[in-house]
Amino acid sequence: GRKGWQVRALHISKKRKNPYAIYAWIYRCACVKIRNISYTATIYCISASMTESDLIIREIKKSEIPLLKKFTYTAIYVPQGAQKPHKSIVELPELKIYYENFGTKADDICLVAETGGKLVGAVWTRIIDDYAHIDENTPSLAIAVEEEYRSKGIGARLLLEILRKLNETGFSAVSLSVQKENFAVKLYEKAGFKVVKQNGGELVMVKTLGKV
Repeated sequence: GRKGWQVRALHISKKRKNPYAIYAWIYRCACVKIRNISYTATIYCISASMTESDLIIREIKKSEIPLLKKFTYTAIYVPQGAQKPHKSIVELPELKIYYENFGTKADDICLVAETGGKLVGAVWTRIIDDYAHIDENTPSLAIAVEEEYRSKGIGARLLLEILRKLNETGFSAVSLSVQKENFAVKLYEKAGFKVVKQNGGELVMVKTLGKV
C-alpha cells in the first residue's frame, strides 16, 4: 500500500496518455480491461489479532456460495477522494471466474470466517487462467475480509487454514499475486511463498505444500 494507508488488497493502477493513477484494493489478482483501459490487480493480506473464541474458520456451506460474489466486491477498497467502482465490476469475465459456478469442480475450495453469526471473510482457491496462473494443477488463491473486520488477524487465520486444507487435499502448490512494494510480501514469504515471476511491480508467488 501507499504510505499512511492502512489497507491490504488489490492495487489497481490506471494509465493513459497523460499518466495518472487511481489506487484501489481487492483480494484477488486479475488483469481487467474496461473500455480498452488496462487495470492490474494484486492480492494482499491482513494482520492483527482476534481471539479464537470470537472467530470460527469453517468450510463454506452450499447455501452461502452466492456470497462469494459479494466478497469479491466487498474486498474492493477505494482511498478517500477516489470513487468506488460500481458493483457491476464483479460481472466482468476476468472477475467472474473467481466465483461463477463455484463448487462445481473438485478443485473449488473455500473457507469462511464467522464471528457473531456473521460471515466476515472468505478465502478460496480455484484452478483458473488468471494473472497468478501457474499450471493446470496449481490453484490460485483469493482472500477477502469485510472492511470493518480488517486488522484483526482474520486474513492471517484464513490464509493459514486454507494452506492446511490444500495440503490435506493433496495439492502440491498454490499461487497468488501481490504488489512488490506491499508489506504483505513478507507475510507470504513467512508462510513459505516464493517469487516465481515478476511483471513490473507485481509478483507471482508460489507456496510449495507439504509443510504449513
